[in-house]
Amino acid sequence: MVDDHPIILSGVGAMINSQEDLTIVGLAGNADDALEGIGKVLPDVAVVDISLPGVNGVTLIERLGERFPEVSCIALTAHEDPGCLRQVLAAG
Repeated sequence: MVDDHPIILSGVGAMINSQEDLTIVGLAGNADDALEGIGKVLPDVAVVDISLPGVNGVTLIERLGERFPEVSCIALTAHEDPGCLRQVLAAG
């Protein structure tokens, strides 16, 4: 899971971990840390905040698709802009 807000990492992470068939295997606050951690663990799914500092979530999703095509991504965002959704879908 990748988000730059610790409260989101904690809250959403707790919700995911409360599911009997899901487990958080890593947390990151930015794209660089996420790429490093995902490369070590190779999770089934990465939950990615779109609004990350530095490299944004859309770019991170693109990079994950290039480097780790076996890892699916779920975009996490509060943005309601259809343009944002199109960017995420185009990124993979």
